[in-house]
Amino acid sequence: MSYHPHVLTSIQIRPQGRSPALLKLTGTLAALMMLGGLPMQASFAQASNSASTTGLSTSPLTVSTTLTSSHLTWKASAAHGSATLRLVRSDGQWLRDMALPSDSLTLSAQDNALPDGQYTFELTLAPALATRRQRADDDNGASATANPPMGATQSGTATVRDGRFVLPTLEPTNGTAVAKTTPFAKDVVVADDSIVQANMCVGFDCGSGGGETFGSDMLRLKENNLRIKFAETRVAPDPTREWQIIANESNSGGANFLGIDDVTGVLGPIRWMAGAPADSLMVDAQGRLGVRTATPAQAVQMSTADTPAIRLEQNNTTGFTAQTWDVAGNEANFFVRDLNQGSLLSLRIRPGAPQSSVDIAGNGFVGLGTPRPSAALHVRRVDGHSNVHIANTTTANTGPLVELQNKGPVVAAFLRGSSTTRWTATADTGDFRFAGDSGTTALAVQANGDLVVPGILSQGSSRTLKHDIVPVATHAILQSVQQLPVYAWRYLSDQNSSVHLGPMAEDVHQATQLGESPRRLAPSDVASLAAAAVQALNQQLAVRDAELSTLMRRFLELESRLSGQVRSQP
Repeated sequence: MSYHPHVLTSIQIRPQGRSPALLKLTGTLAALMMLGGLPMQASFAQASNSASTTGLSTSPLTVSTTLTSSHLTWKASAAHGSATLRLVRSDGQWLRDMALPSDSLTLSAQDNALPDGQYTFELTLAPALATRRQRADDDNGASATANPPMGATQSGTATVRDGRFVLPTLEPTNGTAVAKTTPFAKDVVVADDSIVQANMCVGFDCGSGGGETFGSDMLRLKENNLRIKFAETRVAPDPTREWQIIANESNSGGANFLGIDDVTGVLGPIRWMAGAPADSLMVDAQGRLGVRTATPAQAVQMSTADTPAIRLEQNNTTGFTAQTWDVAGNEANFFVRDLNQGSLLSLRIRPGAPQSSVDIAGNGFVGLGTPRPSAALHVRRVDGHSNVHIANTTTANTGPLVELQNKGPVVAAFLRGSSTTRWTATADTGDFRFAGDSGTTALAVQANGDLVVPGILSQGSSRTLKHDIVPVATHAILQSVQQLPVYAWRYLSDQNSSVHLGPMAEDVHQATQLGESPRRLAPSDVASLAAAAVQALNQQLAVRDAELSTLMRRFLELESRLSGQVRSQP
């Protein structure tokens, strides 16, 4: 890091009616300021080059920056992965994220049509990992490599004017000529307390232009490279870090800001950029932090005219996939936005959502509409809309829409109101059954397809449920039934089941065309076939009975005649 370009050979103190102590202190401060080694940027921008190392073994990766009038170029000290550059113009009206080729870390002002203005950049380099680091769903930081290398980030500023970058040039200070011609001692040392009861100006440009008008300024720093450094003289294990307050970058075209630098670590952790609006950062007497508000009402309050938001951005410098989330809210909704997936609003809460719309208890129970959930998922409503609607509206779902799994029988209970009487539906390994409040099975569907009904099975057969009602020729049905082959058989689904007796569905369907499929038989159709056959048989029996009656009458008449003839013979 370079230091102030002007080595002080003498100190000029222009008397302004101040006390000798003030003159001595002015000289002392000037000497300390100028000879104390105030850092200044050797490049065009205040740049920070950092990598997170918490809990990881790292391979150092540093980045150097080169600026020409047409290009801004970075060079990494080692191999790295993907490179992402973010540019933000100082007025906040222009922001762009772009991917740079890993082998060509270059930004062209003309090729990217950068509008004139001052830009802050942040370059993020991912590490060169053979295997990308991954997190398990329930893990905060599972790593695919034992000692992953580290990436790096570098930030800084650059100015574009007329479509070209402004090159960094250090301007000479006004004090150079004065320092060469004024015969004063190099240092002024005051080995006692110094008390100044008036104002003070420190810097090469103090008094230029006919003196200083301090106004309310008690201490003024005046020149073209303003720094206040806190030079720590202790040694470890005492604190040894050195800090400085910095106002603006030293180079031409540099950034305007007020910042605090960690001189020992060559870091710039805090920057207040010029043009930041009033109340950009406010801490009230209660310790509450206001962002863009002077009256914070909570520990942290953000206030903007449109959609205040917090961005959570994970870069890929440690090998994890870059991911950005926004947490924001406005008059339409509170939401969480996934920027990496097309700005999807994965979570939204609308204004007016009722109390405890989503309430997670300490035991992990989730309440929807209740602050006291009594189950893993408890839905409670008082407006008659506690229904659950599951809809798959695009691609057909080939799997179950609802799946219940238990280490044991799966039971669903049905109750009405506050009544304790309930029905249960139980899915077990061998059957699916319904039971009343007594627990007695009312209906069971067995795994082999058998339906067990302890009571009476009634099928709908009302005339009001039917159409296309036409009489049938029962004698034709009887003929079809007579031709049906009847077998004894067992179901394939249950090799050990009882023997059954009856026709095959295919034969019935071919003979009668009943039912929608030749593979199934409706019990009512089978019963109706039997009823029609019985009716046809009854009709045939009635005809035969009539014929028998006629034959019997004729037989009796013939018998009577024969009997009379026998009696009349001598």
